[in-house]
Amino acid sequence: MEPTTTTTAAAVAVEDVKTKFIYECPDDYEGINLPSVFLAGGITGCPDWQSEMKTKLREGCPELLIFNPRRATFDVTDESAFDTQVRWEERHLYRAHVILFWFPKETVCPITLFELGKWMALAPLEGKEIIVGCHPEYTRRRDVKLQLDLYYEYNVPVYSSIEEVFAETKKCCDRYLDGDDYRVKEEKYESEGCYSDDYGQE
Repeated sequence: MEPTTTTTAAAVAVEDVKTKFIYECPDDYEGINLPSVFLAGGITGCPDWQSEMKTKLREGCPELLIFNPRRATFDVTDESAFDTQVRWEERHLYRAHVILFWFPKETVCPITLFELGKWMALAPLEGKEIIVGCHPEYTRRRDVKLQLDLYYEYNVPVYSSIEEVFAETKKCCDRYLDGDDYRVKEEKYESEGCYSDDYGQE
């Protein structure tokens, strides 16, 4: 009698799809809806923490798609590149199942703070998971922790290291892989214009 094995829906999808697993701006992901994470956090004026996280995720969660907004080169004075960057981030924040926030000690990350507030409100409605980490010396760590504590409807701890954030992300990935539903509400985002070339224009 041949031995039997159990294969999850996500594992089948990984076997079938011909795709890369790391997408960096401006490359769009438009494939099947595999479990995915967006690396939200400091880019300008801080170490490339995204590279460390990408390595950990590829080794520990090889089935997970990674959306990384950090480019190898980026000219902030180029208005068209800036526009492309912002739109790419918006599209892939909506596409991700998990949004991972990391606040390094070197910069306040005002845009990341804005995005955290936005997605704390949207995540429970959209079925996304939020993971938050702040370096122990991040100047607004106390503010982030207090605001998350006050948001009583959505319990989000604040982790203190890249290792802790990775471990929690891996748990999320494992939960998705154990299930059979990975769909975000694509039709809703398309109807609202999030995937449109005119998104964000007057």
